[in-house]
Amino acid sequence: MDYIAKQVKIPQLRVCVSYICDKHCFYCRPEGEGISTTKKKIKRLSTDEFIYFINAIAKAGVSIIRFTGGEPMLNKDIYKIIKSVKSIPEVKEVSMVTRSLMLKDEAPLLKQAGLDSITISLDSLNEEKLKMITKVNGLDRMIEGAYACKDIGLPVKINTVILKGVNDNEVEDFINFVGKLGPGTWKLIDYMMLPMQFGTNKSIKYFLNLNDTILPLLHKLGKESKAKFSTQAGGLGTPMPEFITPNGVKVIVRDSTIGSHYGDICKNCNLYPCQDGIMALRLTVNGKLQRCLYREDNLIDLRPYDKKTHLNQTIQKVLNTYMFSEFYPKAWVAQAE
Repeated sequence: MDYIAKQVKIPQLRVCVSYICDKHCFYCRPEGEGISTTKKKIKRLSTDEFIYFINAIAKAGVSIIRFTGGEPMLNKDIYKIIKSVKSIPEVKEVSMVTRSLMLKDEAPLLKQAGLDSITISLDSLNEEKLKMITKVNGLDRMIEGAYACKDIGLPVKINTVILKGVNDNEVEDFINFVGKLGPGTWKLIDYMMLPMQFGTNKSIKYFLNLNDTILPLLHKLGKESKAKFSTQAGGLGTPMPEFITPNGVKVIVRDSTIGSHYGDICKNCNLYPCQDGIMALRLTVNGKLQRCLYREDNLIDLRPYDKKTHLNQTIQKVLNTYMFSEFYPKAWVAQAE
């Protein structure tokens, strides 16, 4: 396909520095991206262990680091971790995904620590809708935090999970809002169904095929970017159409129906093809490498590998999953209940 970049497939590293979150978004498990911890006790990585493992992964070739959670700002040592990771020579970019309601005060400290950019997860510009999604009153504070980042020169991207019948009528409102953060980027993400979390898929009613619904609207509101498609680091994941609106907003659309990369761990999986595929490498809060959001039986525990040689070999073996993954167009389709 013409939107698949010809490049070495080295993923970004998404580091889950906290499994705690003070929001209760109905489409997200409480621990966010990392391994589910609601029914088991875990031994969290220390701050030094986080830095040690990130350094080893960066030495193996991963240069883009993104801190996630849970809520990453609930890790009391987040500033120290950012500063230490930013000093690793191989690291080119350090960013964060957050829903913090305290971002107005935290933004200067994050920039001082060395954060290159910040992504704010904001699913509605309507106070009641946002409260319905997150179970928390926080719209005004999240908007204040976004403007605080803009004012100090910390680049802001807004991520929005599009939910059918909830916020799918807010496209123009978001474009106007993100335009005020300019030059701003707004990423629309299709609702992701996690069968391993919910047991059965009871929430398909929220899924919207963005390719059929939102893209035609964007064609009317803006012009398609010259780049046409963007991907995650290393050309991985789902190719995402880009649009530039008249007010300068770059709109990126992540629609799972376009297709994704799949690797060796996908071949015999009964969930293949899935929405996520091989997109990013994740380091969980308890020190495990996670290649897939849907399964917890194929995690690689880094803690036993105290000898550097064994650790490096283990990391390289995991990276091979990404390097040798293949893109399959239109592999996944939403299944009815």
